[in-house]
Amino acid sequence: MQGTGYPQLEKEYGVAKSTISGWVKKYSEECRYTSKSQSDTPYAKELHNLNKKIAELEKENLF
Repeated sequence: MQGTGYPQLEKEYGVAKSTISGWVKKYSEECRYTSKSQSDTPYAKELHNLNKKIAELEKENLF
């Protein structure tokens, strides 16, 4: 549903704009929390470090 406006959602689902905006606020905050907590996992840290190393090696190969 990304990119769909409130008026279209109101018509399509018969839900008030205030309800939709409440859901957006609630779940966007939840997504930010979830994303942050997932990025703190050992796997995510390792992936970040490996991507950083790849970028460094690619720069070295340019010279």
